[in-house]
Amino acid sequence: MRVYVSIPITHWEYTGGQKEIALDSATLADALSQLHQSFPDLSGRLLDDGGRLCPGIEVAVNNREVFPFDPDYRLKQDDQIRISSIITGG
Repeated sequence: MRVYVSIPITHWEYTGGQKEIALDSATLADALSQLHQSFPDLSGRLLDDGGRLCPGIEVAVNNREVFPFDPDYRLKQDDQIRISSIITGG
């Protein structure tokens, strides 16, 4: 099913400047895997080798945070996935 992934500004350089990407995915794991396949430079920037979200990354579906992150979260047609990059400093 068609879903839409919003890419954070901090990661646009890895997607060739694309801010939103349409994918055919049934789960969050599917969607993130497809992103990594389509944009290899994203590898290791969203998920670690164990399939967990990297530190500072959050995922929301239709403006509802998926916390704790559930890779098996089922997506529906036209869902909006927002990936956020938390920037901290001091």
